[in-house]
Amino acid sequence: MVTVGLMMGSRERQDLQTETDGGRTEGESTQADGGSLVQAGQCPYPCPDICAEVRALRDMLVEVKAEMKVQLRNMETRLKESETLVDQLKADLDATKVSMELLQKENSDMKTRLSSIESELVTSNSRMDQLEKEIKEKPKVAFSTALSYAGKMGPFNTDITLKYSKILTNIGESYSPSTGLFTAPVKGVYRFHFTVFGYAAVSSCLLLVGLCFSGIQADGGSFGQVDQTNQRDVAESTSKQTTPDIWAEVRALRDMLVEVKAEMRVQLRNMETRLKESETLVDQLKAELDVTKVRMELLQKENSVMKTRLSSMENELVISKTRMDQLEKELKEKPKVAFSTALSDAGKIGPFNTDITLKYSKVFTNIGESYSPSTGFFTAPVKGVYGFHFTVFGYAAVTSCLLLVGLCFSGTQADGGSLVQAGQCPYPCPDICAEVRALRDMLVEVKAEMKVQLRNMETRLKESETLVDQLKADLDATKVSMELLQKENSDMKTRLSSIESELVLSNSRMDQLEKELKEQKQKPKIAFSAALANGQVGPFNTGITLTYSKVFTNIGESFSPSTGLFTAPVKGVYRLQFTMFAYNSIISCVKLYKNNQQLIYNLHDKPNISTEYFTNSVILELQARDDVFLVLPANCAVHDDGNHYSTFSGSLLFTL
Repeated sequence: MVTVGLMMGSRERQDLQTETDGGRTEGESTQADGGSLVQAGQCPYPCPDICAEVRALRDMLVEVKAEMKVQLRNMETRLKESETLVDQLKADLDATKVSMELLQKENSDMKTRLSSIESELVTSNSRMDQLEKEIKEKPKVAFSTALSYAGKMGPFNTDITLKYSKILTNIGESYSPSTGLFTAPVKGVYRFHFTVFGYAAVSSCLLLVGLCFSGIQADGGSFGQVDQTNQRDVAESTSKQTTPDIWAEVRALRDMLVEVKAEMRVQLRNMETRLKESETLVDQLKAELDVTKVRMELLQKENSVMKTRLSSMENELVISKTRMDQLEKELKEKPKVAFSTALSDAGKIGPFNTDITLKYSKVFTNIGESYSPSTGFFTAPVKGVYGFHFTVFGYAAVTSCLLLVGLCFSGTQADGGSLVQAGQCPYPCPDICAEVRALRDMLVEVKAEMKVQLRNMETRLKESETLVDQLKADLDATKVSMELLQKENSDMKTRLSSIESELVLSNSRMDQLEKELKEQKQKPKIAFSAALANGQVGPFNTGITLTYSKVFTNIGESFSPSTGLFTAPVKGVYRLQFTMFAYNSIISCVKLYKNNQQLIYNLHDKPNISTEYFTNSVILELQARDDVFLVLPANCAVHDDGNHYSTFSGSLLFTL
């Protein structure tokens, strides 16, 4: 009976071994196998509960290993994705930092250019203000008056101030007819001329000044639960007399397996938590980087627009400066020339056998130093039209000169603490020892493998976390830099908008100044001087218009020598002057007309004086096409010859 039982057991064990090998081979395709000799539901040993315990341990170990591998595979996939995303984030952040550096450089360049443009604009506006002041604030002052028909005045016991009540012209209201005083409104060079003859007096004044112009929950999962412990205790009490140490070994293996599973799950839970945090942080970093890239694109677009606007403003400022320089050159290079002198108290000069040059040593005014009192010469400093006037009367002589011209910006391997060593087994059932050894080796292998994989994943996860922390720090720094750039861009946009507004205003003012200067340049340059040059004219029974055939100057062709008429081409203030020469005791007289209105009448009727000059001048406000001419009244005559004693002159002082 016993022998047969043993033989049957041996055959069954061989069959079981074959089935187990086949099942194990099949199982190895997906999970590790411990090489068990005990199959479920079959046991050839006198201790069936130990077989069940070993089977449960093997199944549990296979399950744990499979579960760990699945979780590790999932974590590996997620970790790779996280590492890939971190690499991508790092590349994007590096590109963002490069773009940020370029933006910072562009912003720095634009700030420099903007500051330069602001400085240049301040200078330009200052120069513009000065130009406007010099152009627009230049007062136009001219007056011409007469004593009116007051009859004879004087003589008096004391000097009196003559009050010229007949106002012919009073541009600027600087002359007071009630006091007879002319008050200079601004510092400048003024020309005064008066005539006193018989019972008539005329005074005229002319102002001559230059232009002043921006988890997985931890699970014990062991079959060694409270409800199963009692069953094991019963089995132990039945087999304790034969194999007491095998139970201790199996319990140690179970406890080790539970511990390994719990430890692995804790570590996996921790890694799962850290991986989730890393993934969350990576997602957050990715979102922030996307926002940063959008803001960067907006900044780049704003910078591009500002660069375009800045370049445009720089070009406009260059044009504005060029125009300003040209204006200043045209304004500042105009020489101011005027002189007035007298012979001083030299007494009588002449007569001499030959002509001499008169040297006027008493200098009243010599603006521009163009007159030399040592030689008596006036030397013209520039090409232009000059007005000359001299008076010779008795023993005194006065000469005066006036320039009248136009504005020419392992690990350690896990140790199960087994009581069964390789090649040693104290129990009467050696196959059980082999099974337990296989389970222990498998458990150690699983634990070591899990630790290696966990260590590798730990290393990679730490590297990923370090890189994520670095990326977060870099992104924070990038955000700070971005905020500073946005603030700088906002400030520059404000300054740029302000500069654009100022530049528009500056250009508008410049256009207005150029328009005014162009008008002044286009202002007709009018000046004429002519003489009779045809011997004695008159007397006649009726008055005639004097025609001056000898033309010295006729700038603007406004004087007609054939008719004797001067026709004003534009509205403005004109100065007109005439000189007459009486000869051989003839009665000489002349009238000055504006259109059909008589303005001045001069008379010489002293037959006992063989020769005498009389001269007069007037400043008139004329409309375009007004005519001014001289009339020789009936029974009057005037004399002239090649010496040109009798002249008629005029010039445009300024337009209105």
